[in-house]
Formats: sequence, C-alpha cells, structure tokens
Amino acid sequence: MYEQEFLNVHTRERFWYEEYYPKYIQEFYKNFKAGTVQNSWLKGQKLAVNTARNTYDLRKNETFKNVLVETYNFRLIRILRLGETIETLKKLILDIDKEIESLK
Repeated sequence: MYEQEFLNVHTRERFWYEEYYPKYIQEFYKNFKAGTVQNSWLKGQKLAVNTARNTYDLRKNETFKNVLVETYNFRLIRILRLGETIETLKKLILDIDKEIESLK
C-alpha cells in the first residue's frame, strides 16, 4: 500500500513544491498585492486579501495564465488520484476486516 499509493502521493506533492510552486509564487508576487479586509462572519477578524496590481495587464499576461492552468491541471489530477487512493484504502480495510473475522 505504501509503495503503490502513499509513495506516489508524497512524490507528487514534493514535485509540486519543487517544480510548480516556485513558478506560481513568483508570478503571483509579481501580479498581486496583499491587503486586509474585515469580515463580519469571522467575528471581526482580518483576512489577508490579494488584489491584482493591474487587472488589465493581468488579463493579457500569458505567463501567469499558463502557470494558473498548470497549477489547476496538477491539482485536478491530484484530487482524482487521491480519490482513487481513498477507494483503495477502503477496499484494503474491508479485506483486513474480513481476514480478522475469518480468524475468530
């Protein structure tokens, strides 16, 4: 289970942080600025909110669009793969439960 499923999860997450995240964060910092906003549903807590520095330029920024698409696709694949891992774990738990029951 570890070699087939968990190792895959760890390897892909590490790949995200080594390959995709640096590109994403670099473009993000170039194109957005941080600010704060009060929100009543958080009982007066301040949230960090990022706003585009220049919305018009951002719409034309192909590098930023490409980084967003890469990030979206990577995360979508990860969500699908993690769902498969969860199903595999559920089946394994059922098999273990059956085996324990047969030993009683």
